Amino acid sequence: MAATTSTEWGYIVNKSMLANLKWLKHVNSDLGVPVGKGAITVQTVDSTAAAVADGTLVSNGTTTADVSLTVAAYRVGLTIEPHMLESNLLEPKNLEKIAQNHAGALLKTFQDLVIQAIATGTPGINETLPTGQSNFRTDGTDGEIAQNLRLMGSVVGQCVAAHGNLDPQDFAIVMDRRAWGNFVSLKSTAVMGPMTSDGGFNWSFMGIPVYSIASSSYGFGELSKYCAFVTNKQNLAFAWDAPYLHGGGLVPYGDSTHKIITVVRAAYGVVEDDYMGSITNSAS
Repeated sequence: MAATTSTEWGYIVNKSMLANLKWLKHVNSDLGVPVGKGAITVQTVDSTAAAVADGTLVSNGTTTADVSLTVAAYRVGLTIEPHMLESNLLEPKNLEKIAQNHAGALLKTFQDLVIQAIATGTPGINETLPTGQSNFRTDGTDGEIAQNLRLMGSVVGQCVAAHGNLDPQDFAIVMDRRAWGNFVSLKSTAVMGPMTSDGGFNWSFMGIPVYSIASSSYGFGELSKYCAFVTNKQNLAFAWDAPYLHGGGLVPYGDSTHKIITVVRAAYGVVEDDYMGSITNSAS
C-alpha cells in the first residue's frame, strides 16, 4: 500500500469518475462543494418585461432565488484480513482496479440520489404510457410504436421550447435499462422515428443522447413509476470534492483487520423542476 498515496488514490478515483459520468455530464457541475457542513446553493433568475409608458416608473421585473442542494459524504470500504497483507491484492496494478471499482460504486450511488431527487421534485412536463405499454413495451404494430414515439417527442419538444436552448448536448434522456432496451427498438418500415445510432450502442432521440441506468431504490422503471426523464443543465446540479483515502492508506481496526476506505463529498439536487420532462409507466 506504500506505493499508493492518498493523493494518487484520489487521482485514480477522480479520473475514473470523470470518464464514466455518462448522463451526469449533462448536468450543472460548475459549483464547488463547501468545506465542513456548510450549505451550497444555486441561484435562479426570472425576468418579466413591461411596456415603456411615459410618466410610469420602472418597476422591478427580475427576481432571483437560491435553491439549496444536498451536501453529504459517502464512502466505500475494503476489509483486508491479516493473511491478505502479504498477497498480491495490494500490488499497484490491483490497487488501481480497486480504486476504479470504488469510483464506480460511488458514481452509482450519486446517480441514484440524483434520480430520486428528480422523482421527488415532480417534473412539470409529463406524459403517461398507455395501459400495457410500460417501459415502452409494444406489440410491434406501427400504431403502438408511433404512439410511444409521439409521447417522448411531446415531452422533448416541450422541454426544448421551455428552455429556449437548441443545443442537444445541454439535454439528456435517462431511462431505466428495461425502458431503454424497448425504446431503442421502436422502429419499423412504416414508422422510423427520430432515433439515431453512432453505429454502436450510443443512441440519440432528436439529437439528444439517450442513456440507460439500472433501477434505483426509488423504483425507477416499475409500474406507475417514472421510467424516463428529460433533463437540462439548468435543471440539475451535481459536483464532488476531491476523493481521498481515510487515514491516508491502510487503516488498522480493532478486529485485527485493516481497511481501505475511499471517501468523497458531493453536492446534488434539482434546481428547477417546472421545465423538466418525464415519462410515467402505466399501472399495468
